[in-house]
Amino acid sequence: MVCLQRPHLGFGLEPEVLAFARDGGLIIFVYTIGVQVGPGFFTSLRKQGLPLNLMAGAIVLIGAAVALFIGWLGHFDIALTTGIFAGATTNTPALGATPRR
Repeated sequence: MVCLQRPHLGFGLEPEVLAFARDGGLIIFVYTIGVQVGPGFFTSLRKQGLPLNLMAGAIVLIGAAVALFIGWLGHFDIALTTGIFAGATTNTPALGATPRR
């Protein structure tokens, strides 16, 4: 209950501290995933790397083509079309590249 009342009492955290905590949490998450998956990653990449990467690229390109076709069919602007693509693929970098208006 006290945590909920802190901002109302003037005990908020600085935006820089919040950004540091957010980025630090992401860094720790990526590090732990890397430690867990890392040893088998290069072995898997040597065995199946090219076919799997080609398949992943094809999936992304097909998704982009479908999104563009839907945008063309519906006469949507490019911002809405990229939003459809980002939402359909749940792709954060694609969503970040969406033009803001």
